[in-house]
Amino acid sequence: MLHTNDPQVVHSPGDSNVLGLRCRECAREYPVAPVYTCEWCFGPLEVAYDYDVIKRAISREKVAAGPASLWRYSDLLPVTCNASVDLSGLTFDNYATLFDL
Repeated sequence: MLHTNDPQVVHSPGDSNVLGLRCRECAREYPVAPVYTCEWCFGPLEVAYDYDVIKRAISREKVAAGPASLWRYSDLLPVTCNASVDLSGLTFDNYATLFDL
């Protein structure tokens, strides 16, 4: 059962690899929202993943064939990809140059 008092909570879509948030201390579950502590025990909230969806969506081969950037792991992230952002030129090699590291 998901607990929340916030009517503005954004629930994850049905095809997402994210089930919701789960307290590491008491295991209470919450919908996906910009919160990070449990309102019952003040424990940290962690992302609860649907590993069956992840298993169907990705493979070692798909990750290896992905771009030479962090976006090769996009199917594992608890975010949806914004297709209007073109990061195809960002690679591991030029990342440090981009941010003057």
